[in-house]
Amino acid sequence: MALEYDPENGLLHELKAQVFLVLSTPRLALLAVKSALVAVDLLPEWEEGHLTLARCQLNMGEIELAIRSFRRAESLDTANSFPEIKSELLQAQELFLSIEKEKNDLKLDRGVMEGTLPPLRRQENDYEEVERCLKNLTTRPGYCANPTHPHR
Repeated sequence: MALEYDPENGLLHELKAQVFLVLSTPRLALLAVKSALVAVDLLPEWEEGHLTLARCQLNMGEIELAIRSFRRAESLDTANSFPEIKSELLQAQELFLSIEKEKNDLKLDRGVMEGTLPPLRRQENDYEEVERCLKNLTTRPGYCANPTHPHR
């Protein structure tokens, strides 16, 4: 393997990350991120390394980290050699916003919910049923009210 002979070569680490990204298994996705991180550590001013890191992070579901890496790649790409950075950054931002919107939609205002739910009513025999079950549990080990239960 080339990395055995040249472990400080950021280009090779970035290529390794791309291969892991293409193979796309959960274990390899993590290795892709690790390889891309080594690449940007070795070559911090290389836009393509940051672009690969962003793609790997996005593949792992780390959208906020991916957005940061896309932005870093975009800032380093002064010659506009990688026009796809802008579109991929935009897609990652839209994905992030849609997820945040879904999170906000799921948050329920307790006051609104309490106002819409009917009040719970106690039926007269509820407490008696609970007391009967508790008595059976304490006096008969292994008791189960369900006759089809396997431990009965």
